[in-house]
Amino acid sequence: MGLDVRFHTASGLTGDNACYLAMRYDEEIGFKPTCGDSWLVHESQAGAAAVYGRAGWFTGLWYSPQNHAYISSAHQEVIVIRDLPTFRENPKSHFDDPRWMQIHNLRYTMMGIFGLSDDYVLAWGNKDVGVGVMLLWNGQGWREIPSPGPDVTAVHGIAKDLIYAVGYWGLIARWDGAKWHKVSPITKLILLSVTVVSPDEIYACGDGGVLLDGSVHGWALGLQWPKPLYGVARFCGDLWVGAQKDGLMKRDRDTLIPVKPNIKAELLEARQHLIISAAESTCYSEDGRSFKGQPDRGVLYQNLIAAPTIGGW
Repeated sequence: MGLDVRFHTASGLTGDNACYLAMRYDEEIGFKPTCGDSWLVHESQAGAAAVYGRAGWFTGLWYSPQNHAYISSAHQEVIVIRDLPTFRENPKSHFDDPRWMQIHNLRYTMMGIFGLSDDYVLAWGNKDVGVGVMLLWNGQGWREIPSPGPDVTAVHGIAKDLIYAVGYWGLIARWDGAKWHKVSPITKLILLSVTVVSPDEIYACGDGGVLLDGSVHGWALGLQWPKPLYGVARFCGDLWVGAQKDGLMKRDRDTLIPVKPNIKAELLEARQHLIISAAESTCYSEDGRSFKGQPDRGVLYQNLIAAPTIGGW
């Protein structure tokens, strides 16, 4: 059996202390939750290391400013690893210690996670076909809150009363701290990413190459690219877009211009640095001009290929 590895969903304040997910699978059949394993990777000045792996599918990741990693799992769990840089130094000694790692069983298939702080984390998924679920972590426990609907793909916000969710059938909804307010659909296509800059500046993108311009006052189609757009983020005064095969792009009025065609960018996260997820690696930029990391497969990939599979698949 030949193995392959795909990286996705990078998160962090800075590129030299970030983390991302990896999925490993039989290259002949592709990744399946029942036939593959998932890994949390930590990136630091010392390089990248896979610090935790399990059979199954890690669906989402948020890395808090306090260095705590929150991982959503399709196997009805959220995994929390505290102080990831220290955990990385000796992960085996911390696996069974709840001070370092906690596995929260949530009863539902969890498909993504996003946080504002360690006492305000949202995890979402589906209770059943066509029935969505949203859970809120307050630092002590989880509670169910209203869901904007099934098949949410992404959530982002800047305050407890200014959070947006996007998803299938052009779903756009705003969380005001108590309930969701759905926006009249601009498109019926799947939206894959959303970023909130301010109440007056919000963006979403997705299938069909749609890039939407929004605010709390309304939404409109900003532009349409010939291929799907996977991620969007405002960083250093520019609007960046992950266009996968077309690479990392930047908006110029009503079109997109290529910046790094060799970085097959997908999801983007903009905090102190621009963190760029790509299938073969991750990269980051401190200033929007120079980029660090490797846009192709490296030592980490080879190490994951060589490691024994988890769960006997």
